[in-house]
This record gives sequence, structure tokens and C-alpha cells, in this order.
Amino acid sequence: MSLSASVSPSRHMSVDQYLTSERQSAVRHEYLAGEVFAMSGAGARHNSVLARVFAEMARHLRGSPLQLLSADMKVRIKTHMREYFYYPDLMVITDADQSEGQRLSFVRSPRLIAEVISPSTENIDRREKALMYREIAALEEYALIASEKCEVTVYRRQLDWRPILCNTLAQVAELRSIDLSLPLTRIYLGPADESACEPNTAVRESQVRRQP
Repeated sequence: MSLSASVSPSRHMSVDQYLTSERQSAVRHEYLAGEVFAMSGAGARHNSVLARVFAEMARHLRGSPLQLLSADMKVRIKTHMREYFYYPDLMVITDADQSEGQRLSFVRSPRLIAEVISPSTENIDRREKALMYREIAALEEYALIASEKCEVTVYRRQLDWRPILCNTLAQVAELRSIDLSLPLTRIYLGPADESACEPNTAVRESQVRRQP
């Protein structure tokens, strides 16, 4: 999550009111079933990790029919007659989705979403967003990349969204939706990053909390 913590919601808005207001606003907002939440800025460590992941994905996707988007683009989710708009840190979409996004200022069918998490956003990213994003029919994977420790968690639709955890520098995060093998050494480079990694922890899978 590139924008750290949500603050108190403003007045209720319709979707059309939100989209119009967002085009004119200098501050990003997320839209949760009528409530609009202003977002505050991210820290330097978050931005550093995000930049490394973005660079690796962009290099890998160069020349492919897929497009990599940063946190400037919204994703729209419609579920149970309600609508939600989030700003993921990273999304991978097709060229067709790119054309729609340029026209509408949001996309609806990303195949991969990645969030860089910090202590202030971890609960939202692991719980609320993990449940909301899986409502996107086209989404194949959701990746959580820690900024304060060496840890990448990948949730994959094919595995019923069970988390796959990587938390040593010897491990490789597999983003199969885009055929990318991402060594954790490409994300966590400095001495502080290395000291935060557990030395001998294998990939683990555990059951995520399901939506009631």
C-alpha cells in the first residue's frame, strides 16, 4: 500500500461524484461503498522497496502484451451491489485494460496486484484488501511485499488464496501470473534488509481467514 494510513471518512458520495472529485483533487482518496477516505503519503523505505519491485517487473514485462501500472491508477471492484475503488501500489493488466483505464481513470480486470506493506497498513492489506481483491474475477495473484522486514507473501487463486510465504534472502517469490521469478535479493539489498531476514525459514503455506 503506497499511501500509508486512511484517515476519517468525509461525506458520502456517489460513484460519479467521487470520480469527478478525484480528477480535481491533489490528494488521492479511496472509495468504500460510498465513504471516501483521504490517503497520506508513504515513507522512504516503502518507496525504496516499491521502486526495486517496479524496476524488476518493468524489465521482465518489456515487449510483452502486459502493462505495469503504479499507484496512480485505481482499481474498481463491484460486489454485493456496492462499489469500491482502491489505489494498489502495482497492477499488471492487458493492453485492452490499459485502453479502458486511460478512458475511465480506473481498471477492472488486473491479473496481478501487489502492495508494499508497512506496520500502519498491514492489517488493511492482509485482511480488507485480501478479501476485496479476490472478488475481481480476472485476478490470478495478490502479492504482499514487506517494507520493514524481508518478507513476500503470494496469494494465488489456483491455490484457493492460501498464502505462500518467502522470508529469507535465499528464496525466490514466484509470480506465476506474469511468469516472473523474483529473488528476494532483488528487493532487499542493504545490511538492514539482510539482518531482518530469518536465516533458515522455508516457504510455508497456511490457511487465510475466509470471508464470512
